[in-house]
Amino acid sequence: MARSQVLTQSLFFEGPALTNNSSITSNFRLDSVSNITGAGTFTGTTIIIDSNAYITLLSNITISPSSSFTINTNGILDLNSFTFTITSGTFVASAGSSVLNSGIFRTQGTVSMNIRGGSIFSAPLQINTGTTTLIDQNSPYIARIYGSLTTDNGATLSAELLYHLVLKLLELS
Repeated sequence: MARSQVLTQSLFFEGPALTNNSSITSNFRLDSVSNITGAGTFTGTTIIIDSNAYITLLSNITISPSSSFTINTNGILDLNSFTFTITSGTFVASAGSSVLNSGIFRTQGTVSMNIRGGSIFSAPLQINTGTTTLIDQNSPYIARIYGSLTTDNGATLSAELLYHLVLKLLELS
């Protein structure tokens, strides 16, 4: 199999810095302490921040997974005052994972967010366009957001019927 064919199937990144100024269309897994920057897009089926990986943004980043973006246990996404935008699929914050710092975690389009118990989602959350559903699919079924929450005009935030949503330190605007 040619190298380009392998890279379109799956990419494991373990380096200290990634600059994407074009497009990464493979399944993508981050497995180290890394800085990410660039104006490119990430559009694989699945994008994963692995256990014990610490990913820091050095610019605004947009991802559009066709299935999911997952932060595994002990994985960290540090927004570092930048905007992280997810435009499709399901975001999963596994127990023990963190989304932190003063940047903005933004949703656009139809996005489901599975914020599991034991995760720390303390970054500001902005529902910019479309419908974002916040859930915790594991017992005790309570999705917790510890940062501010903004739902922009025309956007919709929903919680599925069997799930609870707990917003702490909440600003609704």
